[in-house]
Amino acid sequence: MNTFEFTNNEKGEENIEEKILSNPAFIRFAGGFELYQDLININNKDLITERMLDFYTPQSDNINENTKQLTEKGELFQIINSTLQECQKNNFSKNSFANKLATSPVAKLFLSEWNRQEKEVEEESNMIHINELVAYKKESNNEISLHIRPTGTENIKLFSKIIDGLQKIGTELKAGNIETNEIIMKSWLFNKKMEGNIKQIFGNEISIENISSDDNDIVAIQHLALQYNNKSLKKYLLTGEKPEVKQIIMTKDEFVARF
Repeated sequence: MNTFEFTNNEKGEENIEEKILSNPAFIRFAGGFELYQDLININNKDLITERMLDFYTPQSDNINENTKQLTEKGELFQIINSTLQECQKNNFSKNSFANKLATSPVAKLFLSEWNRQEKEVEEESNMIHINELVAYKKESNNEISLHIRPTGTENIKLFSKIIDGLQKIGTELKAGNIETNEIIMKSWLFNKKMEGNIKQIFGNEISIENISSDDNDIVAIQHLALQYNNKSLKKYLLTGEKPEVKQIIMTKDEFVARF
């Protein structure tokens, strides 16, 4: 490699690092490690560490993963493991974490996840993005599920992006571009504290329902909440309690009428 190539590679890595550092999704993600570092300095270090390690222990629940996916998971586990060790030594910083991600093989994976585009299809889940935050998935001939995904959207714009996504889904349903009779939404956001906001979005008559404890979607939803919401992570680390997941089910006609 000549000097010119080396310099260009360095600039490329710096550019990726800057993109990561300025991304609101990264700030939320890194905030969880900052929180963990702070908590173990003033609380029950062993118990909190046990919970954090349990949360970040990789789950091998997909037998269909290909070599690329397994390699990416291995790389990510190494990064997470070394980052947790830095926290335990009171040596974690957002800048060093961003540098670690930027120079790793999974950098593009994170940037892709945090910067989804309208109509983009997520490779592993087959979720179709209606905007950068809201996606839907065809579950059967008569049902679609809606999802709020990890996003680089700023906190102040999250609410309006959710509304925008729901309205776009409603427009597509009305035009017949999305064919379904039922829309189901499962989320950790459908909790008692958020009930006022939920009814503001879906209407006062909306029913927020409990989900069976053996529902396959619960673990993935809780995992995202703990990764990107510090209040949920703090409660889990201090009490062992994970966010409750509930659901809203609407017919196509009800959804179109509302949105």
